[in-house]
Amino acid sequence: MRVHRLFITVFILVLADQGLSSPTWIINYDGVGTNTIKCVLPLSNGHTVFSATCYSPPDISGSWTAEIDENGDILWNYYNDHPPLGIAEINGEGCILLTGTASSCRVIRLDQSGNEIWEHPAAWTLAGIVGTADGHFVYRSVGNLIKIDKDFNTIWTLEPPEPGVIQILGPSYSPSGGFAAAGVNPGSFSDTVAAGTADSLGVFGSVGYITGGGGIITALSAYSDVDESCYGVVQYLNPMPPNLSDEIVFRFNAGGELNWSREIDDMVALCRSTDGHPVVVGEESPDYPVTFFVRKLDPGNGDTIWSVVHGNGDDSFVPYCIATASDGGFIVGGGCSEGTAVLAKTDSEGLINGMGIEEDLVHGPLHVSPVSNPSGGSVLLRIQAPESSGLSLVIHDSCGRVVFSQSMGTGMGIVNAGTLPTGMYTASILSDEHGIASCRLVVLN
Repeated sequence: MRVHRLFITVFILVLADQGLSSPTWIINYDGVGTNTIKCVLPLSNGHTVFSATCYSPPDISGSWTAEIDENGDILWNYYNDHPPLGIAEINGEGCILLTGTASSCRVIRLDQSGNEIWEHPAAWTLAGIVGTADGHFVYRSVGNLIKIDKDFNTIWTLEPPEPGVIQILGPSYSPSGGFAAAGVNPGSFSDTVAAGTADSLGVFGSVGYITGGGGIITALSAYSDVDESCYGVVQYLNPMPPNLSDEIVFRFNAGGELNWSREIDDMVALCRSTDGHPVVVGEESPDYPVTFFVRKLDPGNGDTIWSVVHGNGDDSFVPYCIATASDGGFIVGGGCSEGTAVLAKTDSEGLINGMGIEEDLVHGPLHVSPVSNPSGGSVLLRIQAPESSGLSLVIHDSCGRVVFSQSMGTGMGIVNAGTLPTGMYTASILSDEHGIASCRLVVLN
């Protein structure tokens, strides 16, 4: 169920020299025409390559691909006459870009400076492209899967028996060196999605199935973990007005059994965090200006660990994709109502410059939040809690050490936690009767 919040946070400045984390930011990029970032590719050197649509009325649609450094500054640009479908890294040697429409597609190799090395036509390839652990690449061509090397030499071509009509390819972190895939299962009801993990030869093990609410089915995102469990995001769209949709994230184990599924409104994509958790992104508010959420899930049961909401000033940020950066943070790509491409870089906790609006997903009677974040001088915390036994406020530093503790008879109002050293902290209010509520805060002195 959607949780509505009335707050929007905006962070565009880079906090690079505070010693707290790598730079984080939100940046709007002006390309050619109307732009939306469809693909993000964090590189092993800490940079990121993104590819965005370039739409100029009435019917000209192409792609704009660029590499940015860790501060979000553009290093090179590349333009193509077809919209982007996917991108994968050639370790230390550039990237493979997939562009096109249902009628005409291109596979393109770019070097480290964004120069085109080669371009080859391809048949219908709307499922994207994924790199494998052996340094090769897999994409879908009509009904077949094709594996190529960096010089476009074909390694194998297969017609996979499952998962049916493949709609999306994703990375695999398993030792098999393969890839993940998700799509519609044509042999079952129209509301059934299949997903699974293939090895380096393109052979799928056990495939899992999930049945939703019917309508138009689109597999939006997928990956497989080290244990060959498969995670994915799928949308069920009702084609009849008012065109309501359900978005579901799921996990199948290596045997194809459904471990769990969760419905999360307006979710669009997922990625794997560096500590092995699924992280999803989506629209937080459909009303103008649109905000977006980044949410970390428990891989064991799909429960939310944390969820943070960000905005884009007076403009919207409509997310489309997410990837894990080399420093453990997250790169979110999308667009805004002004027609510019938008990219956000968060830290590993989903925060930008140590800040963000944390969704209060558990609607209990306890609440704690900083009056100012970051805080300077005295740390003031806003507390809301009913009278109860064992009510206390505790602050931990980033190493888990208790740096402040105070018992309270009632939990309403502002608490002064004194002066703390520069750093990141977690403040928690605990109650014997009502459990715990926490928030993150940043102190800059």
